[in-house]
Amino acid sequence: MRIFTSTCLTLALVTCPAAVIAQAQQPDQAQTPPIFRSEVESVEVDAIVTDKDGKFVRTLTKDDFEVYQDGKKQPLALVTLVEHPIPTTLTPPQNLPADPDVATNAGANEGRIYVLVLDGLHIHEVNRTKVASAARLFVEQYLGDTDMMAVLHIGGTAPYSQDVTRSRARLLASIEKFRGGNMLPSESRSITETSQGTQTTVTNDDGSTSTTSLIVADLFENERALQTTQTLSALQQISNRLGTIRGRRKALIFISEGFTSPQGTSTDSLDAVDQINASRSRALADQIEQSLQDATRAAALSDVTIYTVDPRGLMVSGDAEILTSNETIMQTQEDARSVQSMRDVAALTGGTAIVNTNNIAAGLKRMVVENSGYYIVAFTPTPLPRDGKLHRLEVRFRQKGLNVKSRRGYVAASSAPAVVPNPKSGMSAAAYDAMRRPVPTTGLSMAIFAAAFRKDAKVASVLIGTELQGRELNLANNAPLELQFAMVDNVGKVRASRALNINANLRAETRTRAEEGGLRVLQRLEVPPGRYQLRVAANQPGSSTGSVVYDIDVPDFAVTLGVSSVVLTSRAAAAAATVLPDADLRTALPAPPGATRAFAQDDVVTVLAEVYDNRDTPSRLLANVTVSTPTGDVVRRVPAVRESNDQPWYTASLPMEGLAPGKYVLVMDARAAENAPPVIAPPVPFTVK
Repeated sequence: MRIFTSTCLTLALVTCPAAVIAQAQQPDQAQTPPIFRSEVESVEVDAIVTDKDGKFVRTLTKDDFEVYQDGKKQPLALVTLVEHPIPTTLTPPQNLPADPDVATNAGANEGRIYVLVLDGLHIHEVNRTKVASAARLFVEQYLGDTDMMAVLHIGGTAPYSQDVTRSRARLLASIEKFRGGNMLPSESRSITETSQGTQTTVTNDDGSTSTTSLIVADLFENERALQTTQTLSALQQISNRLGTIRGRRKALIFISEGFTSPQGTSTDSLDAVDQINASRSRALADQIEQSLQDATRAAALSDVTIYTVDPRGLMVSGDAEILTSNETIMQTQEDARSVQSMRDVAALTGGTAIVNTNNIAAGLKRMVVENSGYYIVAFTPTPLPRDGKLHRLEVRFRQKGLNVKSRRGYVAASSAPAVVPNPKSGMSAAAYDAMRRPVPTTGLSMAIFAAAFRKDAKVASVLIGTELQGRELNLANNAPLELQFAMVDNVGKVRASRALNINANLRAETRTRAEEGGLRVLQRLEVPPGRYQLRVAANQPGSSTGSVVYDIDVPDFAVTLGVSSVVLTSRAAAAAATVLPDADLRTALPAPPGATRAFAQDDVVTVLAEVYDNRDTPSRLLANVTVSTPTGDVVRRVPAVRESNDQPWYTASLPMEGLAPGKYVLVMDARAAENAPPVIAPPVPFTVK
């Protein structure tokens, strides 16, 4: 077996939504993302079909559908009904289960895909509580166990965005970090303040006085228009990235107070300044209109449906004691235009606007129902376009009285060479495609775990375990196997990456173990403390490709007392063939650490974590491993022992004997004394069979 490694630290490897949104605030630096293209001969369209009463129709077959491309009927290859159960159980945050410490791509094509976008540029801080309540309600009540979701912030809290995940805890944590208040004064308030601030009083010849304003203008018009185009640009970039997820319906929930375009003034005035201001206002309005078209077109092409939510609820007029009569009228008109902007975004992408209502929950429930049943309609275009142009799509039915929501077009692949990764990255086109998608890729079955250990005072060493199903691989005749690793931080920057190429020429005994128990590769990447998404892709040329995404928090181990992540090994884990072991832990455990989290009752699990004592006078520490039920009942506690004075390893032997079949959570803690507060490692859920 030969192994080749290379390291690549280029941002082009992966683009994270958090980075997209951060870049949206810096238009001069933002790059235009690649538009979704139909890269294979088959084109897929999802279609929601309802009857005259608005009820979903689930009895249709291939013979009931017709698809037209540019007005020409196309031969259908496949029509598949997709249905997801509608969640009905409220999950209070205090009862959220511990997140698995192992991620797989099993079931990656199941469930719905949601992206929640919080528009900090167009939400007043006074409405933040309403925004958080609506977002929490959706995560707690309407997110199914197999659904995946992202929470993306536009504005100053963009670094707290959460990429696509199934972790409710991470989604709720991102929501709690959201802050609004980046809004500029409204048009009516800006004009009123400017007018009042430049008033002059003149005494007339008859002794009377008259008051006039030197300036009657919206001084924030340019900045407000810039914020609007930034928000629309972010929506466009998010939709383009979601276009890399094919064959799935994607719902984007856009929470915002809406936006307005400059109204301008008439150019009939002979005053040159008035004409210049009117021309500038028209240009800004045209720019916003173009940005709206670009955003909604990207959503349609990427099969993204945008549902808009206005947290203000039922709109009422402003407080007459604060506002002048003219300002009240202007503000009311401006509010109506902002509500209409939310309706426009939804209507242009096939979504629904949840606006001007205090019953936001009912609107969210309707959205979930709409995304719980649809048809995937696949066809091979005839003739097959290779022109890189937009082609219109229309879904029709032979049966009358049916209504359909579906995307309205796609951009065909061009005859130009496909975009490929930098050859220096050591990455194949298949792995590159898998790494840039925000969700796992099925093909090669994969499971990964990751554990953060201290390297030095500023950097952590993250151990990454990748396990593949040996029976899915060609393990003979030096068949190549490509593995790609990347850790992306919370603003979308790749902080560490590695390309690993293995030429498999295993001995017969090792090959048998790999085919029966799996193939394991252990690697390490070094990063500073922070929040990361780990991406791992595996590709075997001529075979299949798979990828997994994994959220990990890397703590600051320079604290007084710190503890690493936990790794496990067992008899079940030892069955896999580890073709690339970890040198640091080779002597610390009886077998290499693994991703197995389901154990037989006669198995024995060995638990290891590192404990870091940074006190001025280190002394003996107390460490324990606790096993609890998901509801918090402790069923077992065993001490963890330091194996060597030269290493901070603490291990414990945990027999499964005596534990009833079911789900459990393992936690290791360490403390300086019996009654001292503990430091706790991330929990590890597991199952006893």
